[in-house]
Amino acid sequence: MLFGTFQPLFRANCNPTFKELKDSALRATGADVRPQDYKGTGPEPLEALLGYRPVWCFPARDFHEAFVHALLTAPNAPDLFFLVESDDYVRIDKVKHYAAIGCDADTVEGVRASTDPNCSDARSEFLLPVESLETAKLMAFTASGADPVGGSTILPACIIGPDGKYQITCIPPECYAGASAQLAWLQTLLDRMRPNMSAMAGIIADEREAQEKIDSEAIRLGFMFFVMPLLYGFMEHDANTADPGTMLLLQHTGRHLLGCYNQIGRWSYGDCGEEPYMEIFQDAWDHVVTDEMIAMYVSNHNYRLPGRNETCPCGSGKKFKKCHGRIYKHVDAATMALIYPG
Repeated sequence: MLFGTFQPLFRANCNPTFKELKDSALRATGADVRPQDYKGTGPEPLEALLGYRPVWCFPARDFHEAFVHALLTAPNAPDLFFLVESDDYVRIDKVKHYAAIGCDADTVEGVRASTDPNCSDARSEFLLPVESLETAKLMAFTASGADPVGGSTILPACIIGPDGKYQITCIPPECYAGASAQLAWLQTLLDRMRPNMSAMAGIIADEREAQEKIDSEAIRLGFMFFVMPLLYGFMEHDANTADPGTMLLLQHTGRHLLGCYNQIGRWSYGDCGEEPYMEIFQDAWDHVVTDEMIAMYVSNHNYRLPGRNETCPCGSGKKFKKCHGRIYKHVDAATMALIYPG
């Protein structure tokens, strides 16, 4: 199974190729490169329970799944994004786990109470051995010394494959059509996000810590909306190119997805009920559109979307207005031509 995880910068030391790339990126920013143990320091409460030092992950078999789970999962840190393939994991029921945290259960008891091998992927988080990072399918910097939305480069460095296959050290905005509009939209999205983040960070007494939390979440969301589609595009097409379609579609659902992000934040500090969580998850899932059947339809109809009462080409059997039409209704022909170039 393929998993995604956000990790702190020192985790790059798990693999020689990743470490060299990280050190090069740090040197480029003038930062000191100091050796660190990628396993971390200090005691790990879960190690005695699990038999290994764990990393928290979410299912990420394709972009759709990875994006929704990343949106609704609390990250460890915004520095690095890993994709890890493993069959060695412990499945945790997120709803039960957050409920245990809300009841002030300690870490070990919370995990013990929420371990459920039969829990659905939609409400699961996963614990993997930290050694899994050594053979990660992909590692990417989310924002290493560069502005993730306004700088001259979008992704300072990333690697696909632990052997350095498809090493990409700089992804310029001009690498795909519609980049300028996407960057401007993403900056607007992050600006809108900050007041909501500020309200959520109000529970943190230390002002500096609260600001760091806001900044780290801005980096993570910027990475998800802009870079994550590129990374999955690279893997799917086996080349250093990417289709801009997914990113441009996110422009039209981004505000709604941001609403789901804010809702999950309130949920995590509330009663952590199962029903509201699943409603938020399904809402986010429905608003990440990457359906190839719709792409085929519009490319065969001069970038025209189906009529409101036509059958949705996704195969659901519903009328378009009751299905994907809810999401595409604001997308004009010019944008469709960018999303699905002929």
